Amino acid sequence: MILEVKDLYTSYGHIHALRGLDLVMNEGEIISLIGANGAGKSTLLGSIAGIHPARKGDIFFKGKKITKNRPHQLVKKGISMVVEGRGIFPRLSVEENIKIGAYTINNRQVVNNTMDKIYDLFPRLSERKHQQAGTLSGGEQQMLAIGRALMSQPKLLLLDEPSLGLAPKLVKTIFEMIQTINKEGISILLVEQNANLALSISDRTYVLENGEITLNGASKDLRHHEGVKKAYLGEVLDTTSQEVIQSFQASSL
Repeated sequence: MILEVKDLYTSYGHIHALRGLDLVMNEGEIISLIGANGAGKSTLLGSIAGIHPARKGDIFFKGKKITKNRPHQLVKKGISMVVEGRGIFPRLSVEENIKIGAYTINNRQVVNNTMDKIYDLFPRLSERKHQQAGTLSGGEQQMLAIGRALMSQPKLLLLDEPSLGLAPKLVKTIFEMIQTINKEGISILLVEQNANLALSISDRTYVLENGEITLNGASKDLRHHEGVKKAYLGEVLDTTSQEVIQSFQASSL
């Protein structure tokens, strides 16, 4: 087990965003979180990353309690987060943005080797390494945000809405990269607005409603759950999304 959340409560003033939430994650898994806007998905990621401190409950990473740890401490322990909206530094170059992700690493050779791996994973970033990050397309900025998070060599990657605002073809690219990252041994906790894609790429899924887990199980089983289909899988998929889902299903056979 790489992550365990026990009886977690997180609040914004008098608003209770998470209410006694429990979650477990095994090493090497992709876990998806689905639910309506305001269900608490992003708050859960933020609580794990130390951005939104828990009011009550405990969080364990690789068996050790991290509930009170600050974000920079968690990065050193092996947890990185890509926030919704990407959070890049628009006036810095692509390469400068990437290097910021390595602030916890003191070995220059390790930094250079990790950067080479990221450029191999995202060739577009290599082509634009000297370009201002703010001039990149939305998809390229998402690649940059993920690449920066990978610079700290995380064991657990938290992804908040990676497909938000992207064209379908770029969504396909991003999700293929997520799958590649996972195959290299990085566990991934994913919040994704496109429930069809989230269920297709993940091993297991938790459904959140009003800050509580109402359902969880194998993603392949939840795709056929009547409640999940009615609430989250009713949208008409574009052709590219259908292709992505089919490719992920084929790769899992």
